[in-house]
Amino acid sequence: MQSRLMRSFARVTRCLMMVVALNTAGSAWATEKVVRIAAVEYSPYIGSALRRDGYAHEVVVEAFRLGGYQAKIDFFPPARARLQAIRGVEDGVLVIDDSVDDHDFIFSDTFPAGDIGLLKLKSEALDPRLAEAGDVGQLLERLESFRIGVVRGAGTAAVLERAGVGRLQFAVDNQQNIDKLVARRIDFALIDKFAAAAVMVERRPHLIGKLEFLPVMVSRSEFRLGIPRGRAQGQAMLDAFNQGLARLRETGGLLALQQDHGLATPVPQTAGTVTLNIATVDNEDMLVMKSLSADFEAEHPGIRLNWRVLEENTLRRRLLSELAIGEGYVDVMTIGAYEAPIWAQKGFLQPVRVSKAYGLDDLLPSVREALSFNGELYALPFYAESSMLYYRKDLFEAKGLQMPGQPTWDDVLGFAGKLHAPADDVYGICLRGKPGWGENMGIVSTMVNAYGGRWFDMQWRPDLDSPAWREALQRYRTLIGQFGPPRVTENGFNESLELFANGHCAMWVDATVAAGKLYNPGTSSVADKLGFAAAPTARTAKGSHWLWTWALAVPSSSARGKAAQTFIKWATSRDYIARVAKARGWVAVPPGTRRSTYANPAYQAAAPFAGFVLSAIEAADQIDSTLEPKPYIGIQWVNIPEFTAIGHAVGVNVGNMFELGWSVDRVVNESQREVEFIMRRAGYYESSAGGSGSSN
Repeated sequence: MQSRLMRSFARVTRCLMMVVALNTAGSAWATEKVVRIAAVEYSPYIGSALRRDGYAHEVVVEAFRLGGYQAKIDFFPPARARLQAIRGVEDGVLVIDDSVDDHDFIFSDTFPAGDIGLLKLKSEALDPRLAEAGDVGQLLERLESFRIGVVRGAGTAAVLERAGVGRLQFAVDNQQNIDKLVARRIDFALIDKFAAAAVMVERRPHLIGKLEFLPVMVSRSEFRLGIPRGRAQGQAMLDAFNQGLARLRETGGLLALQQDHGLATPVPQTAGTVTLNIATVDNEDMLVMKSLSADFEAEHPGIRLNWRVLEENTLRRRLLSELAIGEGYVDVMTIGAYEAPIWAQKGFLQPVRVSKAYGLDDLLPSVREALSFNGELYALPFYAESSMLYYRKDLFEAKGLQMPGQPTWDDVLGFAGKLHAPADDVYGICLRGKPGWGENMGIVSTMVNAYGGRWFDMQWRPDLDSPAWREALQRYRTLIGQFGPPRVTENGFNESLELFANGHCAMWVDATVAAGKLYNPGTSSVADKLGFAAAPTARTAKGSHWLWTWALAVPSSSARGKAAQTFIKWATSRDYIARVAKARGWVAVPPGTRRSTYANPAYQAAAPFAGFVLSAIEAADQIDSTLEPKPYIGIQWVNIPEFTAIGHAVGVNVGNMFELGWSVDRVVNESQREVEFIMRRAGYYESSAGGSGSSN
C-alpha cells in the first residue's frame, strides 16, 4: 500500500510540474484519467489478504494501465459494491459470472477464473446415473431429484434456477454452502474449484481430503467489469479496459499473472513424453535447481519438466488447494517438515524408497526424522535450516558495539536503536513482516517461545492472549515499526534477504540458509563485513531458533509418480550437490541435509558458517521448545492440520498492526477468538469450557 501511495504521490508531483510548464507556454492540459472500481473480496482470486491483492486485481490494474487509465480498486460487501457503482461513488464494479443485472450495466470482455463443478462428500456414494454422465447436458438432465447448494446471486445459480435443474438450496457465500454440504443438508455444492479449495485452506482445514468434485464440470467462471448504463465516459472506460485486456492476452501477460498466482492449469501431456509439473518456492536454491534441470532432462530424454515457481505463501496455498480438490495437477511438491508427516498420515503422499547408492544414512538424522512417518520416508530434503542473527561488523565497529555470542531481544533492541540510519538507507533491523504462517509467524513464533509463550495449553485451548504473546508482539512491533525498513508487510524472507545483501540492514534474524548467498561476494555487497550469532533469546532459550527443511515429495494424486521419484532423487543426491558446487561454488550448495557436505574440506573452507549452522540444526528441539508444557510438536509451527489456517489468520492480524494500526491487545484478542473458532470447528473441544479433542 505504501509503495502505491508513494508512486501516486510522485506521479502527481510530476503532473503539477508539467501543468506549470504547459500553462506558461499557453498549451492545453488534460488531467490523468483515473477509474475507480468496486469489488468483492473473493479468495483466491482477489482480496486484501492476498499477495498484491490477488490475480484479478492485477489484471484489472494492468489492463487499464495499458488502456491509458490509472485504476483504483476498493473492496466492499457484495450488495454495497453494486450500490456504490449505481450511485456513482465508484465508476464500475468487478463481478464474477453475471451476478449483476444486465439492464443496469454494460459489461466488458471477460477474463478467466476457474472451473465450476459439483462438490460432494467422498464418503457419500455417487449415484450411478451421475457417474455415467458423459457431458454437461447429461449431467444436468439427471440432477432433478438432488439438492444442490448455490450461492444466492451467483450467475451460474441463476442459470440453473431458470432451467429448473435440481432442488436449489441457497447460501449466502461459499463457506456456508460447504458447511451445508458437510452437514448433509444438500447433496452437492455448486462452486468454483479454486474458491472451494480456498474455503478449506483458510477456514475449514479439517475438510481437506474429505470432499471431491464430480468429473464433469458444469461451467467456467469468469470476471468482467460492469459500468452503469448512462455513466459519462462509461463506454470509453470499457473500451480502454478491453483494449488493455486484449494486449495482455496477446503478449502472454494474462497467462503469466495466472501462473504467478498459481491459478493456471498445467501443461498437457504429449505422446511419448512424460511432463512433470513441479511446484516450488522462489528461493535462491530452488532457482538454481531449475537452472540446472536441463542436465536432468538430458540424462532422462523421456521426461520434461514444467516449473511453477511461486512466492512462499502462494505455494503453500496452491499445494493445499491441490490436496483439497485432488486434481493431480502437481507431480512434485516442495513441502517442509510441517507438512510431510501430517500429509503422509492422511495418505496424501507417496512413500519414497531409495537405493543404497543414494546414501540414506548420509542424511542428518533430525532432518530425515522430520520427513518421516511411522519410520518411512515421504519426502527427500533439498535443504535444511535453523535460524540465526546476521549483523554488519563494520557498523558495529563504527559505533563501538560488541555482539555477544548469545544475544537477547533486549540486546537487539538496544543495537537497533543505535544503528538505525534511514537517512543513509540503513535500517536498524530487518525481520519478516509479510503475513503468513511461514513468513511473519516464523519469526514471531520463535519470539513468543523465547518470551515464555506457546500456541496451546495441554487441553488444546489457544494461549494467545497470554502476557508472553503480548510482550513478544510489542517487542516485534517496536523493532520493525521503529527501526525497520518501510513497507513492513511486503517484506518476507526473499525481500529481507535482498535488503541485507544490498547493505540496507544492520541486523537480520532469519534462516541459516541465507548464509550461502550473504557470504558469496558475487551475490552480496556485505560478504566481507558479515558477522553472525545465535538467534536471540529472552526469558528462555527454548524454541528461540527454528528447524525447517524444504523437501521434495510426490503426491498420491500424481499419475506420474515413477518419473517424479526419479527427479526428486536426482535433485537431492550427493551428485547434485557436487553439480551445484561446480556451477556456483561450494558456498552456494544446498546446506543442512548431508553429513558428507559438512565433512567436505572444500565446503568448510568456503563456508565459515558451516559448523555453526550444523550445530544449530542439530540443537533445535521440536519437542521441548516452550517454557510451559505443550501438547504439540514443533517450534515455529504446530503439528496439526489446522495450523495452516490458524497461522494464516494470526499472521494477517499481526500484519494489521502495521497496515491498519491495530494495537497489540486487539491482535491477541482477535487471534484468540479466531483460533478458538477453528479449533472448536475441528473438534478439539466442544466449547471454551470443554475438554480436549483429537489432535489429528
